[in-house]
Amino acid sequence: MPEYQKQEEFMDIQQDKLSYSIPEVTQMVGLCRTVIYRELNSGRLRAIKLGKRTLITREAIEEWLSTLDSYPMRNEEGKNV
Repeated sequence: MPEYQKQEEFMDIQQDKLSYSIPEVTQMVGLCRTVIYRELNSGRLRAIKLGKRTLITREAIEEWLSTLDSYPMRNEEGKNV
């Protein structure tokens, strides 16, 4: 099975969940564990603990993503618009 089909299948399964593990979040958003833990430790991304497991709710992920800066638009000279 091609990699893109595996990714689509993974995302279809993930959309039904209310919370995600750190490895699932890294795959969903395309960032490494270090970045996710940095965001958690800074308080920008919220998580819940269940025993030793760290879970991040779908709501927390969507809220966190909405707070990130947009990629700056640039004009022909390469300057920010």
